[in-house]
Amino acid sequence: MSPLVYRDRCHLRNSKHLRVLWKVRPNFLRGAEFTLCHSMSDELRTHLANEVHRVDWKPLAPHARRGALVFVDTALDLVEVAVALAEDDSARVRRWMQAHQLVKPTGDQIERWQDETEERFTIVIVQPYVLAQRDTGPALK
Repeated sequence: MSPLVYRDRCHLRNSKHLRVLWKVRPNFLRGAEFTLCHSMSDELRTHLANEVHRVDWKPLAPHARRGALVFVDTALDLVEVAVALAEDDSARVRRWMQAHQLVKPTGDQIERWQDETEERFTIVIVQPYVLAQRDTGPALK
């Protein structure tokens, strides 16, 4: 009989899930070989990295008006923040907010950007929010 290969990432993402499964079905794990594929975080990180875009202010304005635009400090990795938000990592998100590394734009900023056409942003969407960082790269075409 070949060893059991268990690949269900939803149930065995970390040792906590293994302990829960061991309490519920201890004989199930006996003699089993576990092959854990990529973690959900890795898959999410890859997906979100592919969803990063560069935009000017115009497409961000409606999100700012509805209070869903969040600025990410350039010292932070935009994709890492998106993963933390998507995984509901409230401790890290709270720490960034307390350090003012995650902030909503002020009314003055929004008003100033309405008039500027040169300002660019790198964004990623994590529903219902749009995370944005100021972009200093070359101008958009």
